[in-house]
Amino acid sequence: MNTEKKQVHAFLKGKVQGVGMRAYVSSIARKLKLCGFVRNLDDGKVEILAQGEEEILEKFLQTLKEGPYASYIWQIDLSWETPIRFYDSFEITS
Repeated sequence: MNTEKKQVHAFLKGKVQGVGMRAYVSSIARKLKLCGFVRNLDDGKVEILAQGEEEILEKFLQTLKEGPYASYIWQIDLSWETPIRFYDSFEITS
């Protein structure tokens, strides 16, 4: 089993601000013991950077698609990356 840390960088588009998305993402990430951050962007998107084992990140992405009740995600742009900086926890940064 490969336990090397991976990183996924995602941008959520849709009705994703003002609906509890950051708290939802943070809650899932913390339960899965992922590190990184979630934040709102000025263009209406939500940015997520999550680090952990690939299998756990895949589970995170699947759960993420459900979103909080009032949200609607119509597109997720994501890329898998090799972490350059490692985070110690998962935070809501803005």
